[in-house]
Amino acid sequence: MKIINLFILSIFFIWSIRTNAQKQGYSQFNNSPLNLNPSLTGVTEANWRIISNFRSQNYFYGESLNTISFSFDKNMSTEYGKLGIGLLFNHDSSLGNGIPTTQFYISGSGIVRLSKKIYIASGIQLGYVNRTSSLQHMSFPEQYDRNIGDFNTTLPNNENFNIESSDYVDVNIGTSMWSVQDNIEYLFGMSFHHLNNPKDYFLEENKIGIGINFHGSFSHKLNSKTFIKPLFLLGHNKKVLEYLLGSSIGILDKSASNLMLNQISIGGYLRAGNNHFESAIIVLGLGVNNWKTYISTDLDISGLKTKNFYSNALEISFIYYRPYAILKKLSLPCIRY
Repeated sequence: MKIINLFILSIFFIWSIRTNAQKQGYSQFNNSPLNLNPSLTGVTEANWRIISNFRSQNYFYGESLNTISFSFDKNMSTEYGKLGIGLLFNHDSSLGNGIPTTQFYISGSGIVRLSKKIYIASGIQLGYVNRTSSLQHMSFPEQYDRNIGDFNTTLPNNENFNIESSDYVDVNIGTSMWSVQDNIEYLFGMSFHHLNNPKDYFLEENKIGIGINFHGSFSHKLNSKTFIKPLFLLGHNKKVLEYLLGSSIGILDKSASNLMLNQISIGGYLRAGNNHFESAIIVLGLGVNNWKTYISTDLDISGLKTKNFYSNALEISFIYYRPYAILKKLSLPCIRY
């Protein structure tokens, strides 16, 4: 049985290497900038920001597979431009709750103003990655309980093998360029992930392979409050090509008072891989004061479904922007004669 169980774990591992090379597969990729491109570290109009992302999938077939991310980044002014610094944490169980992956990254970027309205940034990300296996979320033939007609993980599994794990250092780099104008804003970027081509020793030695991402967004104000924002993502790793594209439309009212709704948007996107459509995505965004919340659902259009209509993933993003402090006017006493 040990050989069979190791074989099953090996299948999971090989599949994970060939699909997304351990990058987080968020549909709201633009709401997880430190996962998308290290050069976006500190690229914000705020002093600093905190972002949390949560994705749950597979809940129609059994135990949900969850991905969680937390990031913090800020920028600092220098003589030559700005520096961005950031921290990123990921915990990913999308390959199975029995083989979770945990990642810690430190990000840094340099931001330079090329002209009055055009900026460019380059960034690097250094990380530690751990993958392990957990018997708690696995079942074995010896644990099948005929009394309940299902597997009972509280029963002994009669297996005797060590928990496999793997640790390695990961290096990502990226560059981006954007323009901020009165009615038009755009951003384009390119990032290289696993640049050091690390080896994952989970069960056996495997090279992760270098992954490349191209991404972009274009925001256009239709009037003083209404905007439209198309975006795209193109990713490639080990003969796997994935792309996501679509657009959102919304209303932004910067004059709204505190604790009032100042932004609302709705968007639709398509995700595909290797020329096969995978899912249609609907995203709803809300903004209140310095907070933004986005919720999206993935609707399966791959044809591999057993129900007429259902969602195969739910995703939520929370973003908090800390604005720059506004200095009050300094009043100097006037000497009266």
